[in-house]
Amino acid sequence: MDGESYNPRREWIVDAEERGPEQYPSVYTLSPALMYDLTLVPKAPAGVPEYAWIQIEPHQGIGQVEAAISEWNMLWEAGPLRRAMVRKDFPESLRRVIDSTDRDVRLIPQVE
Repeated sequence: MDGESYNPRREWIVDAEERGPEQYPSVYTLSPALMYDLTLVPKAPAGVPEYAWIQIEPHQGIGQVEAAISEWNMLWEAGPLRRAMVRKDFPESLRRVIDSTDRDVRLIPQVE
């Protein structure tokens, strides 16, 4: 780094030169391939997703529901095929939500 100290702001936050229309919209995501041996990706677009806000109780740390929402959302590329990819111990309350429709469901945690 040529004698400069590491500055995470320079590394991760976009500066003025990187905010032009030629850059937008661009999204950089971490692929779930780093954590899964296989990620299913449908050939055809999934269509309009359905958003479900999930009430989360405020507490310290991450619980089973929060971990399951994270896992579900990490597999966003799979769209509606995520149902086949989640673990058997996926919380029943969330499974009822995602099984209530054939559309791709995005889980949004809501803390009050």
